[in-house]
Amino acid sequence: MKKVQSSDLSPKTTSSNRYSDADDDNNYMVNHPFYSREKQSSSSGSSSNNNNNNNNGNDLDRRKTTPRKSSDRSSTDNSTSTEFSQISHYNNLKFRQKQLNEYTVNNDIIPNVSHLNILLIGEKGAGKSSLISTFHRSLHENYGEAPIAVIGENRASAFTKKKKGYAVNLPKSIFAHDTRGLETFLKLELEQVRAMRDGKIGDDVEVKQKASWSLWDYLFSMLSRNPAAILDPDCLVNNTTVQDIPHAVIFVVPANQRNVPSELEDFVNLFLEYGYKPLFAVTKIDAHGSGDLYAATHLYDTKKTQLVQMFELEYTDVHAIQNYTEWDQKNVSIESMALDLLQKAVTRAEGFIQQHMDNEKDKQSAGLISKCEIQ
Repeated sequence: MKKVQSSDLSPKTTSSNRYSDADDDNNYMVNHPFYSREKQSSSSGSSSNNNNNNNNGNDLDRRKTTPRKSSDRSSTDNSTSTEFSQISHYNNLKFRQKQLNEYTVNNDIIPNVSHLNILLIGEKGAGKSSLISTFHRSLHENYGEAPIAVIGENRASAFTKKKKGYAVNLPKSIFAHDTRGLETFLKLELEQVRAMRDGKIGDDVEVKQKASWSLWDYLFSMLSRNPAAILDPDCLVNNTTVQDIPHAVIFVVPANQRNVPSELEDFVNLFLEYGYKPLFAVTKIDAHGSGDLYAATHLYDTKKTQLVQMFELEYTDVHAIQNYTEWDQKNVSIESMALDLLQKAVTRAEGFIQQHMDNEKDKQSAGLISKCEIQ
């Protein structure tokens, strides 16, 4: 099978995308130390693990970096370096916005798929809806408009009740799917997520168990010993295709809440066993205030270390996220971090689809061989 060429969508810096103060009132944010630090560690990590981390599909995250030499610099050199960093970050963001807003699924390579599905899973109030709206906001010049996904003000008022997909880019080729937040991490929620993984849940429906059981339901419950798997037929989809299943999954974990619950491992394993390579978004790094860089760095580093150790992740699988909370202004740092994550999710989605298609072909071939042997 022909693979997508990484050169088609890998980040580049072009002379036409120039930094302009008139384009953004908050351009100073592109040199935000927290964002700069994260970009530097991400680049070095992806460089050292280039052969291991992104083997599927086209690598949207692949970029060239030049190591810095440690030497004393004058104040003039520091000023020049800062200005260059601002230009580089700003141009990189502009190009990534252009990439994602021009992205369409190549049906010569991935047939029967019109758009990518990215599923967001996480605790209630973790910031899943806010992240979807931040994706959308980062790719649209709709300053002042309400966020596309309804957002609760805090954990207690988290609003999402249904699984619902939102097109986040202009050609509507990338859909991010919001889900009801996890609360108990028990079998009921695990089976609901399993059904979403398998593409059995329709769009804009509430996922819930069946209220009244038939005789067959009782028999299935006794045989499978899993009554939680009996879902309401009104939320189910029959005859699922590759277009119906999630193509990438992002687990959203708040930085400012308790330790990562051990029960989350069961949900992550649901996707690992099917060949997914989950990504993790650490949200609410600004919980102590956007100006407290030290607190934000500590919150993120603590949560990132927990996730990497708990799920044996690469460091590049975990992304810092500061969601938009004010929708009438632009923040380059917020958008850069969000689109870094979205870009990698697109890469993972394409790789998963190609792997899924190859597996289906292998199953068909194995079926034909077994039929021939029987005959």
